[in-house]
Amino acid sequence: MCQENQCHGGHCQGNQMQDCHQNMGGCNCGQSDSGKMDKMEEMKELVKWAKKSLLKDKIKAKLEAKIGKKMDQIADLAVEMLVSKMEMKKQKMVKKQEFMMKMESVMKGKSE
Repeated sequence: MCQENQCHGGHCQGNQMQDCHQNMGGCNCGQSDSGKMDKMEEMKELVKWAKKSLLKDKIKAKLEAKIGKKMDQIADLAVEMLVSKMEMKKQKMVKKQEFMMKMESVMKGKSE
């Protein structure tokens, strides 16, 4: 949760800020008598977090509507490329093993 060096004026700062807001918790940094933000501050911070989250969701929906089909095509190509690369890597490994077995056979004096 929040650390002393993340608290400024009773508000959380730094990487832990979102966690504090999500959990409706405050910073226990000794800035107030109770060690937590009062209920109004908690609600204010919660509303700010919710507003940012809602905006993020709205932006994602707009992007999906405008460029979703193109992004689907890009994602399909990326997956196809990754699968192809994995298959080529597997084939390369199999070929290497075949050559190593042949080499071992030759080195031991056996031939096919």
